[in-house]
Amino acid sequence: MEDQVEALTAEKSKLANDLANEKKQHDSLKRSMEISRREVAEARTDANTQRETYQLEREGLLNERKVLNEKLLEAQKVADETKKRLNEEVNQRNNWMNSYYEASRKLAELEYVVKIIEAQKDALHDHVVIMRDFKVRVDLIDTSLGPPRIRFGFKIRNEALPNITIHEKGVGGKVYFRDHPLTETCRFDPNMASNVENIEHKKEGSLYLDQKLTASEIDRISKALESNPNAEFSFEHVIIKVSGGDNFPYEATEPLHIPGDYQRVKLNDCQFNSNTENP
Repeated sequence: MEDQVEALTAEKSKLANDLANEKKQHDSLKRSMEISRREVAEARTDANTQRETYQLEREGLLNERKVLNEKLLEAQKVADETKKRLNEEVNQRNNWMNSYYEASRKLAELEYVVKIIEAQKDALHDHVVIMRDFKVRVDLIDTSLGPPRIRFGFKIRNEALPNITIHEKGVGGKVYFRDHPLTETCRFDPNMASNVENIEHKKEGSLYLDQKLTASEIDRISKALESNPNAEFSFEHVIIKVSGGDNFPYEATEPLHIPGDYQRVKLNDCQFNSNTENP
């Protein structure tokens, strides 16, 4: 019996010790869990802190990136505007240089033209070509165009650089018959429109002139027409002076030289209006 009591006591003591040990382990485990919870909480706090820090850093980097992008865009805009302005300045310079060279070229051409004009102004008559236009026409009777007269015309070609004009006051002199001057003076033909105003370079105009005939001259010409058709009119003394056109206020110092086929014209080379038939 005593053995059983001792055994029970020993068992009880062992259980008490086991319980105490179990309690110690429980307390130790509890402390460990509390420590773990604190460490987890601290780790979570650290993680949150790090996450917030990362978030702040990320936001800061994003803001910096945004600012940098804005600055980059602004810099690009400034660069584009500067490039555009430089291109405009280069284009303006090129245009100015082109204008300068073109103006220099035109000035050189103008100076050359001025030299030619200066040389031509004192001898304008040397740069005008005068050519026969039609047969000499002799009206020995009154016609629908007027009283008896001699009519003749020229083609005028301008080889001078400035425009030229032939004014009525520039026409004069006399037609000769058998080397004697007829009485009246040459003039513009009032019935035929001359075209000799502002004739341009290399262009042509027509000049129509006439000279009235007196009764005695009609009689002499009529008799010569019957007896000597080779008798001649001479136009060498007809005066035709050329003046500059609107853009060239100069007047030739010498009259035009009458062309050879018009200097002397035989009666049988003329066209007559008379009561006598042409030979």
